[in-house]
Amino acid sequence: MSFILDALRKSENERRRNEMPGLADSRVQQKDKKRGYWIPLAALLAGINISLLAVMWLTGDRDTDQAPVKPANTAALSPASPAAEPRRLEDELEPKPVAKAVVPPPRTETVPEEVPSIANTMSANLPTLMELLLDGSISVKPLHLDIHVYSEKSGDRFVFINTVKYREGERISEGPMVTEINTAGVVLNHQGRDFLLLRE
Repeated sequence: MSFILDALRKSENERRRNEMPGLADSRVQQKDKKRGYWIPLAALLAGINISLLAVMWLTGDRDTDQAPVKPANTAALSPASPAAEPRRLEDELEPKPVAKAVVPPPRTETVPEEVPSIANTMSANLPTLMELLLDGSISVKPLHLDIHVYSEKSGDRFVFINTVKYREGERISEGPMVTEINTAGVVLNHQGRDFLLLRE
């Protein structure tokens, strides 16, 4: 019986040796060869990099710690006497005469103060954009006052409406004209109606 089993095993081994490898067999063999080659190489390179960085880090710290420090002046290194008391600079300074500052009397101007108050009261009486849109008395695309900069000088005033910069007297791309920039917001004119776009 053992002769028969040995013969069967022998014939099976010969048959496998004579058989050509299939596509699935060759793929498995190629992957194993490549993987086996790159993994040790990558591990070796990583180990070399880590060891080089460790050596550079350790030797770099020693060089800065062991650098000799040369004194700039030997006289500056002499020890101070322990009995010396600190000097007071206030005693050594001579008092200097102080000149009194001439303060001009404050100037009072009533005209500029009245003009903004008149402008603010006029703009307070104006309807807002929302009021006119709700009444249906005006039709304009939505306007949003992004940035509002007010200054006493009219040339320094500007606003950003719908992310575009405008000054007094300019026409907005949506149609209205910038009539005035005041502390409350912007006075706009559209379709013959003045209205106020408030800052939020």
